[in-house]
Amino acid sequence: MRRRSILCLIVLVGLVGFGVVTNAAAAKDLPVTLAPGATARIPIRLWCLDYGKPFPTAIAGPVTRPPDAAFLVLQAALARGSTQSDPYQTQLAIWRGADGTFHDIAGTGHVLAAQIYSDSLKLTVSSVPTDTLDMAVSQGSVKVTFENFKAISDTAHSQLPPYTGTADLVIQNTSSKSVTFIPLDGMVFKPASGTSEQTLIAHLDVTKPATLPTTGGTTLQNVLVQSLLGLVLGASLLGFGVWTRLAGKK
Repeated sequence: MRRRSILCLIVLVGLVGFGVVTNAAAAKDLPVTLAPGATARIPIRLWCLDYGKPFPTAIAGPVTRPPDAAFLVLQAALARGSTQSDPYQTQLAIWRGADGTFHDIAGTGHVLAAQIYSDSLKLTVSSVPTDTLDMAVSQGSVKVTFENFKAISDTAHSQLPPYTGTADLVIQNTSSKSVTFIPLDGMVFKPASGTSEQTLIAHLDVTKPATLPTTGGTTLQNVLVQSLLGLVLGASLLGFGVWTRLAGKK
């Protein structure tokens, strides 16, 4: 019975370590470091900010962040998981944050969107880091291009024009030094055509893997995996130490 209790303690400590790393990873923007010439590919999901305009055929950017209300709505939607479970209600909530109206063009109501918006009112805008991706672009340290940019049709509301899409954000270090930047959730991308199409707000698409740099550097997967392994290993060693100490007293 005593051995079983000790084993449960070791497992519990390991699970606590795992919980710490997953919460920490979700709680902050993670940096990416690229060596000179290195390239990283980061999948992103995009949502419309300008109700009534068509989804863009091409985008440019990024800009740091949208208005605070739209940014906080996106954070609230990510916390609820609605960006995956209910894209339409997510978009309604983003429009509410962007211009003050839900714009329920499908006529199905906006109950979840209202909940997301209500959640957003309880959040506060964190300060913007100094080493954001848009700063690296403006300083000429990196070059940003987009691959596989496409709109996603709403299969549940097939009559609607596209309001969300995906793309691969490809970032290349064009300088002679290593560059570290943060690809913020909430980055804004402008339509390449000018003002006639949608401005888009983006977040990292966690359903797809980011690609490691081709010539060195660190991407989000490196940070997450290294943090996870470190914390779980530390928790396991702590649990083993408790087990050996109790076993020695027996």
